[in-house]
Amino acid sequence: MIEKSVSLDEFVAEYQFWGDWEVAYTDKTHLQQDEANEYVKLGSISIDYNESASQTYPILPFTFQPVSGEQIENRFSELKDGEKQAGRARKIILDQLTDSLLRSGLVRPKLRLLKDGGIQDGFREIIEELSKHQYLILFVDTGAIRRGCVSFLHKILPKVSIWTVVPVFVMVEVQRQIGELNKIFRKIEEKQDKSHPGKCSILEQRPQVSCVSRELNYIKQWRPVEILTTLPEMLGQSNGQSKVDRLIIESVKNLKRDRGLHHGVYLMTSDKDMASLSALENVNSLYIGTSSLPNEVKSIRFDSQNRTFILSPVHYLLWDLAQVFSTIRVSNAILNRQYELVYYSNARDGFFAHDIMEIRES
Repeated sequence: MIEKSVSLDEFVAEYQFWGDWEVAYTDKTHLQQDEANEYVKLGSISIDYNESASQTYPILPFTFQPVSGEQIENRFSELKDGEKQAGRARKIILDQLTDSLLRSGLVRPKLRLLKDGGIQDGFREIIEELSKHQYLILFVDTGAIRRGCVSFLHKILPKVSIWTVVPVFVMVEVQRQIGELNKIFRKIEEKQDKSHPGKCSILEQRPQVSCVSRELNYIKQWRPVEILTTLPEMLGQSNGQSKVDRLIIESVKNLKRDRGLHHGVYLMTSDKDMASLSALENVNSLYIGTSSLPNEVKSIRFDSQNRTFILSPVHYLLWDLAQVFSTIRVSNAILNRQYELVYYSNARDGFFAHDIMEIRES
């Protein structure tokens, strides 16, 4: 087996895909690595082109069919002690697949704008409302960053300057998650702990670090990212989600008052309760939700705002899945080709925002 460490740009340039591929994952935290079939299927990718076309156009249209919930439950039921965890694993995996499609640009977020005592639900109407501003100051929580929504707005609103403000409480939460993940990895490596299907909740923890870090690293390349340390004396008292939510809302108020801002300031959050509460206190909020996982996703979509077609590379989806699911296997039985994308390996050298992955070819 050939092993190679590559960046995302190198992955796009050097690896061509055509034909039909199965996508599966394995994870030593909750799947037995000594089993002959330790992989869990995530879906299938169909690229209706040949090798010649892939060499001419390295980014080709594709269709992704996610695995069904029933298939996940059946697979986990086969595992030792997995039957009790099958339903829980189904929900976690389907939720993470949906978020991966969102971050990869294959589906768009479900937006709700709470402003001036009213609520807007129409996606196009919300985008048109946001496009009226010369600038947007987005005060983001962990969920909004994790779902890559700042990047999404940057692409769909190219004429609007976007300034991202990250409350320090978000960075504290990321740091806490890093500590927990490192503890889990260390126990597994030192064989102090065993894999178990019930530990699949780690799939929810990883995006809180890897995807948040990657999003922040990305948006810093085109617009400033400000870490706001308003109310620093309250940091030590910020335990508990309700207290953190309150501190974030108060931080938005302080920022608007101290800098004399009246327009274009939004609290972007994936928390419905915080979005509603902030709106009651005259803080405009943009709620970020996700729809249910579609049965099929095509990589070409029409951007009605900019009147153009957008093609998302299959490489972006595979890269994102590896960040969440640890090790992704993509295999093509007809071509007799197989790749393993390993994110949590020595290739990253310990840096979560470092866009390096280990590719294993067989």
